[in-house]
Amino acid sequence: MLNLLKRKTTNWNKVAEEYDELVGDSGDFNHKTYINPVILSILGNVRNRNILDLACGQGYFARILHSKGAHVVGVDISEKLIEIARDKFSELGIRFEVADAAEMNGIESNQFDAVVCNMSFHDIERLSETVDEIARVLRIGGKLAFSMPHPWTDLAKTVKDGENYYLRLEKYKSVVEVPNNMYGDKGIVSYHRPLEFYIKKLSQHQFEITDFVEISKEHSKGEKISDRKLLDHKREFPSFLVVGAIKNLNPS
Repeated sequence: MLNLLKRKTTNWNKVAEEYDELVGDSGDFNHKTYINPVILSILGNVRNRNILDLACGQGYFARILHSKGAHVVGVDISEKLIEIARDKFSELGIRFEVADAAEMNGIESNQFDAVVCNMSFHDIERLSETVDEIARVLRIGGKLAFSMPHPWTDLAKTVKDGENYYLRLEKYKSVVEVPNNMYGDKGIVSYHRPLEFYIKKLSQHQFEITDFVEISKEHSKGEKISDRKLLDHKREFPSFLVVGAIKNLNPS
């Protein structure tokens, strides 16, 4: 496993600068328009709260949380992304650490009021162990907020037949490794998992789901979709899922 983790860390290092350019200091278009407002709404008032930004990338969302008064620790498996985060934001007082989300050695138990994993759950291979770690470091009554491509549609393709649009889906229940082609052929992969996986894993740790927000996109490449039938189709099928949960009890 160690060699596998090293390989995947190196692959994220390869695209660290591209990712930093993409999201900047406030996130890309989809983050800013659709996802971040929902995450922040779920978290509520974060002033003086201890928050873990898990799989924090180059730290832009940690910066946003800090600007709202939170005490933030950012963790990511990529040394290069953490280096960029430290260069850009550590002077604000944000702590950034290199760690595997599934083995957060050095992060104390029961210390965070909230854990955020913003558009990163699907990039983590050992997600079951990662949820174990989230439950460990989150205090009882603390919040978990995560976002990801919607499992119902992340493998689907929109197809046009005549004047109408349909969703073509070949797999859903399977756990599937999906190449991320956004950065070219650099070995970056994501993972499709059915909703059942997330619900069962949260229940195992006595998390109570408080928010379940399905987000449908109305934009493509930053522009409002002009094709009315395509826009109606996009509104019917969510592109993103944002979940909020509260840790109620110590896991048995």
